[in-house]
Amino acid sequence: MSEVFEPCLRRLHEFVARPEFAEELNRAKAGYFEQIGSPKDGEPFVEMRLGSFLEWFMFERTLDRLRQTPVELFLSQNGSELNEHERQLCACLTKSIHRLFQVKKIKDDLAVIVDLLDKKKYKQVRKLPPNLHSGDIAELRLVPVGEDWVATEAYCYHPPEAHKFILKEAKRAAKMGDDLGGLLRRLMAMSTKWERYPRMKISEIYK
Repeated sequence: MSEVFEPCLRRLHEFVARPEFAEELNRAKAGYFEQIGSPKDGEPFVEMRLGSFLEWFMFERTLDRLRQTPVELFLSQNGSELNEHERQLCACLTKSIHRLFQVKKIKDDLAVIVDLLDKKKYKQVRKLPPNLHSGDIAELRLVPVGEDWVATEAYCYHPPEAHKFILKEAKRAAKMGDDLGGLLRRLMAMSTKWERYPRMKISEIYK
């Protein structure tokens, strides 16, 4: 995704790094990692978890004193400084979706994936993380670009041994109308624990 959206991502990263966002950014980061478990220096998934947090903060979380996400605020304040291509790319980022998916098929650079909660199928997904294969379950963020969807680089993988549990939880969450964000954070906390303690039985983590 980075090369597709690089023109506006660079500007957006600079925008949220401004001093006026520092206190809120740090508070949001502390709350986010309190729920999923803070990555420790040297762990292989540190950059992935930090990327997941930053995407959530920029694209999904409404700023405390405003009714806008950072990317929406950036567009409203700086849209006139962008060229038409950059404006279109930033507008795409405001429409990203963050869901739990299972990969159904991969051919060349296109993937078919299905949302495990509403069962909606996405037939033209590009830039799927290269570590994902047919049958895998992962938390992904997709950005609409024309008729395609582009997967971001931050994702959360779940091991095959946990699939039965995850499918059951997704079915229950869909039936009960549970908060999707809460489910995703709970599952990410389990994935973090699984990656941190590889000798621990997966059935003792995903439960």
